[in-house]
Amino acid sequence: MSDSGPNRVEQAILGALLMDNRRYPVIEQIITPDHFASRPHRKLYEMIAQCIENGRLADPVTLWRELTSTGILDEYGGPKYMAELIKALPACTPS
Repeated sequence: MSDSGPNRVEQAILGALLMDNRRYPVIEQIITPDHFASRPHRKLYEMIAQCIENGRLADPVTLWRELTSTGILDEYGGPKYMAELIKALPACTPS
């Protein structure tokens, strides 16, 4: 996986959503799936959005099955991919 600036920004956005679904209403007003340059990131954003919009929790555990069945995890290196999304979050987040 690339550590390029845009890729890290995409990872941080996805990680933030996975850690706190309450951020989605604000993020969805600014960011659409088309804003993601990475196809796997775009697909993951769509899956997160669908879960949240349907009233389901979107976190690494609940998305695991769908992520593995679509091949997104394999495409980016398996479980390490999910860990990278979480690591991309800023060190300081409001509580």
